[in-house]
Amino acid sequence: MVTGTLPDEGVLLEHQDRRYRVEPMRPQAALAEGSPIEAADALWHRQWAVRDEQGRAIGTLAVIAQEGEGGDPVYGGILPGERDTLLEGSDWVGIVLGLANETEGRGVHSLEPRG
Repeated sequence: MVTGTLPDEGVLLEHQDRRYRVEPMRPQAALAEGSPIEAADALWHRQWAVRDEQGRAIGTLAVIAQEGEGGDPVYGGILPGERDTLLEGSDWVGIVLGLANETEGRGVHSLEPRG
């Protein structure tokens, strides 16, 4: 389990012979990409786009609480097209990999690769 703050510059993760990029989103970019976080909340919620190797969005990782039980931020993983979190917790790597597993299992991706 990995807890703590996600690096601001983003991260590349490998899982089951695939790579996933976790990229920070500015509030304006998050809103333009149809982030499930409401406009008023986007100003304080830090968010990251989670993308597969082809640049397709497989989900959004968002801070849903600044400090959880252990003092670390609490993250939520949200699938494309959804508004509610699928996974929540301080283990942001586990949440990202959970989104990857879920999207691969369901075939859920955004319609267009990132340009």
